[in-house]
Amino acid sequence: MSLGLPDYSAHALVGPIAETIVDQAGKCGSNVIYMGTRGMTALSNMVLGSVATRVLHLAQIPVVLIHQVPAVGTPQPRAMVAL
Repeated sequence: MSLGLPDYSAHALVGPIAETIVDQAGKCGSNVIYMGTRGMTALSNMVLGSVATRVLHLAQIPVVLIHQVPAVGTPQPRAMVAL
């Protein structure tokens, strides 16, 4: 039964997070990576690093980042696409 949704798959893997995400996307023949973000500040991102930032730099396909929005009284979620 088709619900009109695009094909997708989910995987549980072990390894360096960003590298594993990008490697798996390549193995699966993915044409886009979708990721959620917590929206860290630039300072905390510099100090702690960011998996999403690393994936953006490593991926050879588009990466869509979905910003996590607090539940109450907030605007619609934002998306950033890196090509």
